[in-house]
Order: sequence, then structure tokens, then C-alpha cells
Amino acid sequence: LFILLSVALSGSSVARHGFRRFAISRLQRILVPWLIWCGIYLALFTLLDGPAATFRLTNPLSLLIGPALHLWFLPFMLLVSPLIYVIALVPRTVAAQAALWIICSITACVALYLYLTAELPQPLIQWSSVFPTLLYGLLRGRGTPIYYASFLVFICAIGVGMGAELPIIYLTLAVILFEVFMGLHINATWPSRLGSTAFGIYLVHPAFIVFFTHFIPYESNKKLLTGLVFTTSWIAVDLYYQVTARLSR
Repeated sequence: LFILLSVALSGSSVARHGFRRFAISRLQRILVPWLIWCGIYLALFTLLDGPAATFRLTNPLSLLIGPALHLWFLPFMLLVSPLIYVIALVPRTVAAQAALWIICSITACVALYLYLTAELPQPLIQWSSVFPTLLYGLLRGRGTPIYYASFLVFICAIGVGMGAELPIIYLTLAVILFEVFMGLHINATWPSRLGSTAFGIYLVHPAFIVFFTHFIPYESNKKLLTGLVFTTSWIAVDLYYQVTARLSR
């Protein structure tokens, strides 16, 4: 869902700005938070588990993740930024749109095939599983409903036929949530406030997982831990935004 939100709503802004401005914006919004949170998690793991638990370069691919596995999302979104920019500039002629649909469909099928058969290491296994979602988001930001809906139906059929049910389930759930809430047009302030904290919750929640699991057994308290982690992450991020907003006045 984060990937879908990150690309489906960015097409119009990409088209209005040059690549230099787009690249600087992506570096500020993705690379800087990734570096900051790599430092935070390194410090946290060292504090809780000692120096032996800190990040060690045993595999060069770990540089595409960081000290916490969930951080793979940020380097991935940074590395696909040129693809987002290029696709946003593809002409909206019938021939160009058809060619783009075919290329994206083939690429998504290849990604699912690699996910199933190549025994990819982390984070490449995560990248291959979410690439169809990335491509749906890119097509979603460009064409009519029949254009991106047909891509979704095609990829779901191919993915299920291959046996890649898990990526297809996540793709379908993300699309349903995205399309439902895009169509609601809620006239309230809470969606904006919750939305502004979503990225922060994503970044900070593993820190609370590490903290709470030091005191609460994980296997017997999964529901309790889920509620605690989400609630404390949300409160922490919301307080952060409120404090920084007041300090900036």
C-alpha cells in the first residue's frame, strides 16, 4: 500500500518538474530518513543487545536494507525513482499507452517468476514480490480505469497460475484499500492527520517491537503487542509532528 501510494499519486507532480528537482526531492524524502533511521536502529540494537547485535557488513546486499529489515522499502523506492520519472513522461497516445501496458505486464510476470524460482536473497525477494504493485501504481496514475484494471486482472490471473498467491493477495488488498478510500471523499480532518503520520509509523514501529518484546512474550501476546506497537508508534509520531509544528512557528 505504501508503494502504491508513493507512485500512483506522484505522476502529475513529476510531469510538472524537471528531473533535477524530482531527484533532489526524492533524496530528501527517502535517503535522508533512511540514513537517520539506520543510525537510530544501530544505536537501539547496541543499547539493548550489546555491540555484537550491531549492523555488520557480511553481505553487500545488506547495504540495500540497513540494520532493520523493514528499511528495505526506502532504498527500493529511491532506486526505482528514475523509472517513475521516465514512465510519467511517456506520451499519452494510444500506441504509447499500449506499449507501456505490454512492457509493464511482461516485467511484472518476470518479477513474479523470479520471486518463485530464483531463490533470491533479501532484499531482492521483497523487491520482486512488490514490483507488480509498483507497476500497477504507475499505470494507475496515467490512464482510464479499464487501462489499469485490465493490468490488475491480467497479473492476478498470471500470478495465481504461477502459484504466486501471496504477492497477488497483497497486491489485491492494497488496490482495494486504495481505490475504496480514493472514492470516499471523506470530509473530515482525521484522514489527513492519520495519513501524515503513516510514514513515520512505518519507520518507528520496529523500535517499539524491540522494546515491548523485551518485556512481553511474543508468541502468546501477538494481538496485545500489535495494539501496543501501533498505538505507541502513532502517538509518538503525532506528538513529534505537533512539537515540530509549534517550534517552527
